[in-house]
Amino acid sequence: MRNRYADSSDSNALWSRVLIGLAAVIFVALIIKFMSSGGPSLEDASVTLRLTDTTSSAEITGDGNDPKSVNANTPLVELDLVEIRNGTGQIAFRSNQNSILNMNTGTKLRYLGEVEGKSNFRLENKDLWVQADTGMVSFDLVGVTLTPSSNTVMNISKNELFTTITVLQGSASLNLAGSLLEITAGKQLNYSTLKTLTIEDLTTRLADINPDTLSTDWMKLNNASAYVTTAPTQTTPGTLGTGGGLILFDSPVDESTVETKSVTIAGRVLSPNVGRIIINGSPATIDPVKQTFSLGSVELTTKENNIVYRTFDVAGGLLSKGVVTVYTTASGLSAGTTTGTSTRAQVETYKADNRFKIVAPSSDFYETRETKVKIEGRVTAGAAHHITINDFRLSSFKVGGTSWYYFANQQFGNMQEGVNTYTVRYFDAQDNEIYKQLFVIKKLPAFTSTGTKPTPITSGETTAN
Repeated sequence: MRNRYADSSDSNALWSRVLIGLAAVIFVALIIKFMSSGGPSLEDASVTLRLTDTTSSAEITGDGNDPKSVNANTPLVELDLVEIRNGTGQIAFRSNQNSILNMNTGTKLRYLGEVEGKSNFRLENKDLWVQADTGMVSFDLVGVTLTPSSNTVMNISKNELFTTITVLQGSASLNLAGSLLEITAGKQLNYSTLKTLTIEDLTTRLADINPDTLSTDWMKLNNASAYVTTAPTQTTPGTLGTGGGLILFDSPVDESTVETKSVTIAGRVLSPNVGRIIINGSPATIDPVKQTFSLGSVELTTKENNIVYRTFDVAGGLLSKGVVTVYTTASGLSAGTTTGTSTRAQVETYKADNRFKIVAPSSDFYETRETKVKIEGRVTAGAAHHITINDFRLSSFKVGGTSWYYFANQQFGNMQEGVNTYTVRYFDAQDNEIYKQLFVIKKLPAFTSTGTKPTPITSGETTAN
């Protein structure tokens, strides 16, 4: 009996030692896992996330979709996804403190790791301001790779519809399946995020920087205008008129006349920030591939009809609002101010009032091949409180003043090839309209590169101021 009890006691002791050994191994493994999961220290990390102030916050998600703790300065490891929840954040580089990446609220940026001395990232949403002291960073924009050269300053904006690259200093090389496109300072590339791209498509989309781009709060925060050597003589006409630089109405044109009781609306989306367009309370259809919008059968109820539009970003924030005025000669509608007597612009005519004059250009139906025209006016002192052109309130006119000016600029989108009509309205202090007049610019095509002489201009073309 004693031997049986002894064998049992020895067996229990052996199992106890085995269990203790297993526990020790598990404990050591957990310690190793815990220590390794912390990633590199701030001194060893190639890149770190910095929160720019105490009100900013961010979330970091690792490769396994596990959230990581975030403090004011957090090291990043490969495949970490950074999302700025509030305020702004900044990516800093251990090897070069002069290179930084600034992130806006809502920006999502994934760190892809280090390859051949470059830090690689993928921008998944919103805004990324890039200051590259050396050619040490590269960006995956899904389908294309963007690599800035040394001493480059640029901004990348991306959403589910569009991607916009704006190079303010230096240059950046875009790689599409081995084909390269160089984007130099002062140039901007805007393309559909959803469209199947070719290098030819991208090349045709390359243009001068749209001044509207520099007027956003994000660009102002990063002092983008300091990198522009030639500033425009007048800022884009706010968010009113025929699109404010965000959208452009192709049909109907503002202040145009139709013969029907309804119109079909069509236009172009010019900004990657536009996610939704509401016209007279109805949502327009946006084609992200063609970068167009449309809305069928908008009813015209009077002789003069104001079609109200609003643009929103993908989060539902209001970007712009404005009015497009359409006149109709259709019968059976209540009388408006349209007379239909004009044979050139097909808009109403007005009784002359010598208190209000347009002095330049001298012809009220002005034809030109210039891309910019300065319209100037004179007003009797005290006759007007404020003035609008196509519903854009002029900042060039002071209350009770005697002069004003307005730039019709093809680059701004408020002058296109063909007939452009500008309605000048004068108001008193109670916002009552006291006078209205028209000015028409016919923008002719530029001279061809082959030297073919276009049809002669017959109404006094001059160089715009």
